[in-house]
Amino acid sequence: MQRQLNALDTKLEETVALSQKSGGDPQKLMNVVSELCRQMTVLRERIDAAKANVEADSNLNFEIKRITELLENSTTTEFDDSAIRMLVETIRVMTDGKIQIELKTGETIIEALDPTDDEM
Repeated sequence: MQRQLNALDTKLEETVALSQKSGGDPQKLMNVVSELCRQMTVLRERIDAAKANVEADSNLNFEIKRITELLENSTTTEFDDSAIRMLVETIRVMTDGKIQIELKTGETIIEALDPTDDEM
């Protein structure tokens, strides 16, 4: 995307320089310049969005590493509310007597509410 942006910038400079030398139609020049600027704006927005995604992924990876270390160093099978909130995105109670747990890592766990219910 950055290369495309650089190419558009070069094309814009070349178009303006050529227009100044040739004394071409000012309206046509404005149309070309406007279109190039629009394309450059779209690319800049896409670059900013991509950078934001990388930052979010970096933060998510850090959080996953932190949670993994917490679990690996834990000797208990019971966790307090804050630990659960760090791990779990949502918990849904299903109509078929099961619960669906979505972890922040993207994994989904389905468990029977009745431990004797072995249908899964």
